[in-house]
Amino acid sequence: MLITRKERQEASDPITRIYEDLEAELMANIVRHIRDYGRPVDSDQWRLEKLGELGGLNRENIRIIAESVGASQAEAYAACLRAAEASLTRTEPLFSDGKDESESGMSTGVREAVRKVYEQVWSSLNASDTVMLNTAADSYRRLVEDVCARAGKIAEEKTFKEILGEQAAAEAIGAASRSQALKGALKQFNERGIAGFVDKNGREWTPEAYAAMVLRTAASNSAAEAMFTRMDERGYSLIQVSSHAGARPKCARDQGKIFDRKNRKGRTTDGEGNRITYYPLSSSSYGEPDGLFGINCGHHGIPFIPGVSRKRYEPPEDLKENDEEYKKLQTQRGMEREVRKQKRLCMLCREAGDEEALGDARASLRKKEQKLHDYLEQNRELSRKPEREQIWGWDRSGAEAAQAAGKPEVEEKGGSGYTGGVK
Repeated sequence: MLITRKERQEASDPITRIYEDLEAELMANIVRHIRDYGRPVDSDQWRLEKLGELGGLNRENIRIIAESVGASQAEAYAACLRAAEASLTRTEPLFSDGKDESESGMSTGVREAVRKVYEQVWSSLNASDTVMLNTAADSYRRLVEDVCARAGKIAEEKTFKEILGEQAAAEAIGAASRSQALKGALKQFNERGIAGFVDKNGREWTPEAYAAMVLRTAASNSAAEAMFTRMDERGYSLIQVSSHAGARPKCARDQGKIFDRKNRKGRTTDGEGNRITYYPLSSSSYGEPDGLFGINCGHHGIPFIPGVSRKRYEPPEDLKENDEEYKKLQTQRGMEREVRKQKRLCMLCREAGDEEALGDARASLRKKEQKLHDYLEQNRELSRKPEREQIWGWDRSGAEAAQAAGKPEVEEKGGSGYTGGVK
């Protein structure tokens, strides 16, 4: 369990990038289906035609999701293994007061425990894939309706009628008004994105946020299960819990205590001969989502060896996090997310063929990138990670270089007419 919040965050990074890219690719596919917004046809007819393409869109999206499965599956398992290895490296010396007297490493039992955690992770990610497929269809319908609704309002404006002419054909009015409506509709579409999870309160989670939560939890669980399995192999059952200020209510009542994983209550001695009470683990909030070692819990647990260990209320000094550094890192991550989202808007505008909207989006992107650059200049201890600013279809795929060279980025895929980048 001895992995820090920073390490849990880093464990989730590769998967969150995969899901960010998947979301961007699905959104690009949606925009490709409305790219003919300027076709001379009235908006009612255009709307019906676009909604009639939903079946084909779903089939394409199924293929897109399937193509990302292999990479996310391998990375999720690797993240679980890394967390388990880190936990074992740090807890192994504690079993013999710093003397490694018995076999260490990842045993068959530990690997099996990690595999079970991974299976839970994979089940959650599979469920997210299904949610993404369904919400992508909803997002497509919403985008079509939004374009038509905005176009209808524009068509009613006096200045628009004067420019186009009072007697303009419905087809011309529809094409011109949809062209004007697209910029606002794309910005709204980019802000909403595609949901990767919907919780019991109806709150929609982005794929990136949900995948990050799942992987952070998986890293904690893998570290915990590796430690617990090693303890079982060594015949130990007591764990001591760290404590810190600002703990969540359920965790606050458990922190600083020693618990028995065999659910016994009793007294033992530490390495200095002091008598210490331990409690049944079942009496704690362990196992509850918002409880001890649950989702986003900041506590650590380490083995307590009777007659050897010292009772401590904090994890070892070299594993403590610098809270200020962590806050700065989180600020950096937030700015990186804003850059990626703006790049996604640039990509969507380009997919839609709206050069004016693309120009505006690029200008906003430059401002967000400058803001991030300035923040990193002010906090030199942070390092810039260009890969965390990249997004599918814009720079992760080399799309910008291909566009600058005046070359098609890849061959057409699946008859969709798309020549955008690939992952």
